[in-house]
Amino acid sequence: RKESSAASDVYKRQVKNMSLIIVNSHYLKKVIDNSYNIFNTFVLNKGIENSLVNQFNFNLINNKQKKTIAFIKSDYKRGGLDVLINALELIEFDFYLTIVGVPKLVQKQKYTLNGFNIEWIERLDQHGVFDLLRTSELFCSPAYSEAFGVANLEAVAKGCKIVSTNVGGIPEALHCFKNVILIEPHSHIKLAQAINDSFKNKFIPDAKIKQKL
Repeated sequence: RKESSAASDVYKRQVKNMSLIIVNSHYLKKVIDNSYNIFNTFVLNKGIENSLVNQFNFNLINNKQKKTIAFIKSDYKRGGLDVLINALELIEFDFYLTIVGVPKLVQKQKYTLNGFNIEWIERLDQHGVFDLLRTSELFCSPAYSEAFGVANLEAVAKGCKIVSTNVGGIPEALHCFKNVILIEPHSHIKLAQAINDSFKNKFIPDAKIKQKL
């Protein structure tokens, strides 16, 4: 504990001596400002590649595989995978779930799921992620914490509906988009309800989506 406290003090001094700090969300700026009592923090939101924005068109929606869910997170614990797993039996539709980011050993040791259509993928490169989002109807990210959540924006650019949580910078990233449902974290019941509602709702076109992205 003494080492942790000493390291924390050193870090605080380093932060206070910095002439400029740039963070990727107003949420993170507030955390740093309050934690270190400093006022030289500025926000530069993360964005997505222009090529990804320019590729968006509403034909993406028509080519979606219906009732498909994508969960993509290398830090799957913080990403809320356990909550999603617990929500599955409450989903009212026949669905196909793709889970990306969980090591194979963890899959075998921790998750034994029978009766569900689930594909486990240990890792995907960026092109593979975009291909998955292109065919998925719903991107599910029930994260416990998130500084900004740029993956949600990538999913929006690929025409996905979004079910995520109202933690960290996620509301900041998604506040202006349609086809988004944000819930409190940690509740598999609320998550299942949000997924059901998302599947029931028709996709709402947004003519200004490229400008927003």
